[in-house]
Amino acid sequence: MTYVQQVLVAIICCLLIVVTIIGNVLMFLSIVLVRRLRKPQNFLLLSLAASDLVVAVFVMPLALVHELERKWSLGAVLCDVWLSGLCILLHYPVNNFKISMINKGIKIHFFSFFSSYSMCFWQFQHFDNF
Repeated sequence: MTYVQQVLVAIICCLLIVVTIIGNVLMFLSIVLVRRLRKPQNFLLLSLAASDLVVAVFVMPLALVHELERKWSLGAVLCDVWLSGLCILLHYPVNNFKISMINKGIKIHFFSFFSSYSMCFWQFQHFDNF
């Protein structure tokens, strides 16, 4: 990689890191400070913003150093911390989303079952009056 390419990669990655941090902080602050947004539906967004913020602060800068140097020069302990953070924090939003969708699926199935049951019950009551 030439020097110009390294500078372009560094600038683009730094911009991505800064935009990620600012966007997730704004998301976090909007949910925390605006009372109308403090709903259970938005807690998933809050959780995802928190995990993305941790990735942007701890994982992405170390990945940038690794990408620019093409080797790991920050020590074995920091390498273990970086890889652990990479594995855990990058899979957390995906798993969080999966769990949320399973939860919503259970709720949809549960409420559709009981709404059809109550509709059926209403129809039987209605026909008993005839």
